[in-house]
Amino acid sequence: MKLFGALLFLFTLSGFAGCIPSLRKALNNSMEIPPEIQGISYSISLDEIMNPRQFLELNQEFAKKSEKIRVFTDDISKARSSAYNFPLLKELGFENINAINDWEKYASNLEKSDFYGLNIGWTKKLENGNVARIRIDWDKKLGGHYDLEFYYKDSFGQNQKAKASIAFGCNGKKCTQKQIRRYVNSLQKNQDNSKERFFILKSEKEFLISDTKYEDISAYAHKTGDGSLDLVFNLKNDYGQRSPYLRGKELFKRVINHFENDVSAINGKWEYGDNLKRFNELSLNMSPEEAAKLTWTGERAQEYGFTKVKVVDLKGEPGNFSKVFVQFTKE
Repeated sequence: MKLFGALLFLFTLSGFAGCIPSLRKALNNSMEIPPEIQGISYSISLDEIMNPRQFLELNQEFAKKSEKIRVFTDDISKARSSAYNFPLLKELGFENINAINDWEKYASNLEKSDFYGLNIGWTKKLENGNVARIRIDWDKKLGGHYDLEFYYKDSFGQNQKAKASIAFGCNGKKCTQKQIRRYVNSLQKNQDNSKERFFILKSEKEFLISDTKYEDISAYAHKTGDGSLDLVFNLKNDYGQRSPYLRGKELFKRVINHFENDVSAINGKWEYGDNLKRFNELSLNMSPEEAAKLTWTGERAQEYGFTKVKVVDLKGEPGNFSKVFVQFTKE
């Protein structure tokens, strides 16, 4: 933690800040960057951010301008090695990814991403709360790149974050989305996609499936005495990670198929989670029945013919309900 205390002194030095523009210009001119992405400001070198103290100083400067550090290297191997052995990892108490196998695989949770649900990197949280995440990605501006994210507390107990992107070329050109997708697909070969990955429980009254890699990601359905279904879907964990295999719509379909569509109603019982959040947002401008239809569960229920909504119980006020119980039935 001596590192972070020293930063307070270093941030007051005007000489460092004054020399940065000329240093950046020289570095930018010396790097061989593919023409398609030369318009992006690769203002510092990879070597600079491999120094933990200098990286945090630069991160502080870039953050003041709401910018993110971007550096470039000529191939994916060097980018990956630099990311996996990033010196700041050791400073924050992490082992590098190549040295230890207790890092968790990180699956993309951005639904619009071409890599949604696929393992694209690694994440780890220490007992002291420090979090590190390293993942591969692609976008139109950068092409292929590794994103590095660090969340930690400084010597004063204040929450801090540091981020950077290490972009790389493919055969001297900007990497295409297809090239990065092919590489991401190759990463999945090491995944355990066998049946042993899942814990599945089936009975006349219950259906449960959970991903043993992410124990808190699961889908559970219970058929009550009146033939209605209680549902509890946990599709992401506390870090926002999703299972590459347990997708919400597919799971809803499996639940309905398991009970052979012999269901009188779909129960929406919400005291937390995305359904309640969505319901509260909508309830400010529409009736509870209309709001319920536009929740995730409401939309899925309607896809299977449960288009009628009955409000059973509400606690709270529009925009701030703490408990919601609705039933979706067929006309």
